[in-house]
Amino acid sequence: NPVYHVGKLYTAIASLISSEIFELTGLETYVYLTSQMGRSLSDPWSACVEVCGRDTTPTERQMFEEIIERNLANANETTRKIVYGEINLF
Repeated sequence: NPVYHVGKLYTAIASLISSEIFELTGLETYVYLTSQMGRSLSDPWSACVEVCGRDTTPTERQMFEEIIERNLANANETTRKIVYGEINLF
């Protein structure tokens, strides 16, 4: 149930974030989102982007933050896409 399963939702959002970063920069990334009881889904306890192979520039880090914030703000839309099979969870 993606409506109440933060792990499924955060997995989908992390995948969307990683895909968008790759499409814009060509960088391979790992994205980690960590929830905490009582926090809003749009405000995870932590959000981390790990870039493979090199350090990032301040401009890239700012872009990553904007991508993360936008995808977290769209959590309801991502949930809808999961429910209707528009996003695969593996």
